[in-house]
Amino acid sequence: MLKKAISCVLVVTMLLGLTGCGSSSSSSSESSTAATEEETEAVEAEVEDEAAEAGETIEVTFAHNSTEASPWNQGVEAAIEYLSEQTDGKYEGTSYPNGSLFQSNWEILLEMTQTNSIQVGVEAMSALAAINEDVNFLCLPFLFENNDQVEEFLNNEGEAWTSIIDSFEDVGIVILGMAPRPMRQISNTKHAVNTLEDLSDLTLRAPSNNLIVAAMEALGINAVPMSSGEIFSAIQLGTVDGEDNSLAQQYDAKTLEVVKYFCICNYIADSSVMFCSKEFYDSLSTEEQQILKDMGKVFAETTYAADNDYFDVAYAAGEELGIEFTTMSAEEQARCKEACAAVYDEYEAKFDPDVWEELMSYVEATKQ
Repeated sequence: MLKKAISCVLVVTMLLGLTGCGSSSSSSSESSTAATEEETEAVEAEVEDEAAEAGETIEVTFAHNSTEASPWNQGVEAAIEYLSEQTDGKYEGTSYPNGSLFQSNWEILLEMTQTNSIQVGVEAMSALAAINEDVNFLCLPFLFENNDQVEEFLNNEGEAWTSIIDSFEDVGIVILGMAPRPMRQISNTKHAVNTLEDLSDLTLRAPSNNLIVAAMEALGINAVPMSSGEIFSAIQLGTVDGEDNSLAQQYDAKTLEVVKYFCICNYIADSSVMFCSKEFYDSLSTEEQQILKDMGKVFAETTYAADNDYFDVAYAAGEELGIEFTTMSAEEQARCKEACAAVYDEYEAKFDPDVWEELMSYVEATKQ
């Protein structure tokens, strides 16, 4: 039956071509073409139904930049299992960690997801800001004190934040799930960091994120944007003194092996985001789209829980490597935030005043 349906598609397609070439009447041609297109769509739908009845599976590619043992991959594996269970095996996912499909370059990951070469991706919110700058609000320096506040902010249902997340669909991506990512910290090879002044002579790798670069420069850091795959060798060769990244990510990428000092300052919040190609999403039924949204929640919950344990693993690994850990005091963090006042002013100017006020009200609500 399936072969018969496929044959019908081929026949109808041939008829479509003949109709377009053989009619001398424009209106007649358009009418015939429209009718034939409807027939083609009907037969294509029949093919899909036959495939489902035959128990054929649809492969879904999941890709990210972390290791097999990372919280991201744990979240992805949980999501894959959920997707298979909820669709009775119709959709089967495969995880591709370590940036293997996109040269460890998240810009390529975003492009491949937008074109549906990759169906589902995972990255930091700070990376997604490259295609939707409004989410940079989350990354304002010293905006949040801890990840409990970040989680509450991400899950707020206010119109201002929801509209920003929904607007990703305009650039070919659908956000499925968000979880707080371990906050960005500072590591280097030169000296311990405890104060604002200790940052002023450091050259650090930065992500290709304008807000984060501006924040680093406001703190006196010489920021050098580069892709994730270049960091290890750049530190090793002395091109940069270190990087700004979460402890877990630096452990995953093995850059902890080439630094000597690590400052926990919680200077920028971030989020782990699972997203999918809008082209893929639009090809699904309403019920399947909801399954994907629920799958994103499974990813977020699994990743956030795993991140808490993974911090301890990464910290212990750093101690074994002989890294000197310091924690910046609340007073010094406040001084650093003051140094970034111009960054706040610059980004506030990018928002409608009412939207900015609403977003800030969400932040304040998390601290009560």
